[in-house]
Amino acid sequence: MESAKAIQTGKIKSNDVCHTPLHIARLMIAMCKLKEGDRVLDPCRGKNGVFFNNFPSYTINDWCEIADDKDFFDYNGTADIIVSNPPFSLFSKWIDKSLQLNPNKICYIFGSLNLTTARLNKFKAAGYGITALHMFKNTYWYGDAFCVLFEKGAESLMSLEPATIMCENCGHRCKRVSPNVCGKITDSGCLK
Repeated sequence: MESAKAIQTGKIKSNDVCHTPLHIARLMIAMCKLKEGDRVLDPCRGKNGVFFNNFPSYTINDWCEIADDKDFFDYNGTADIIVSNPPFSLFSKWIDKSLQLNPNKICYIFGSLNLTTARLNKFKAAGYGITALHMFKNTYWYGDAFCVLFEKGAESLMSLEPATIMCENCGHRCKRVSPNVCGKITDSGCLK
């Protein structure tokens, strides 16, 4: 097994090897609305190639897979569309590399704990909007997951707070953590 060798050599973590159900991969490919001549990249093909093997023949298809010594972080090709299920332990770094490649569309699976405002704001800052979202639960993953399609220059169907909301009075995380940072917390909240 290709990924077993990569796990043993420390190239990847065992919990980063997650089988994507075929119908989810096909749904994500359909979400991308691929056109003839689109350059499509699967940055973590995996052993079964569930995304790459289902890309249409009318697109120009490429892949990376660390277990096969084609590391996504070394990829310098061109991609119009990136679609895959990235390793969750590298998610922030993965997003940074994806944005660096500057494709028109990026479609990734986010675990519920990986769909954070900080990560989504990275896409927003780079000029991407969320244009499609699909939620599912997989019995052998950790909780709910989301297929999210980002498109360059598109208006997002989801709004985001630009930063963490803090106490209006003291600028800290009052009432949400101990101790009482501003000294003004009562049972009814932070007082001025």
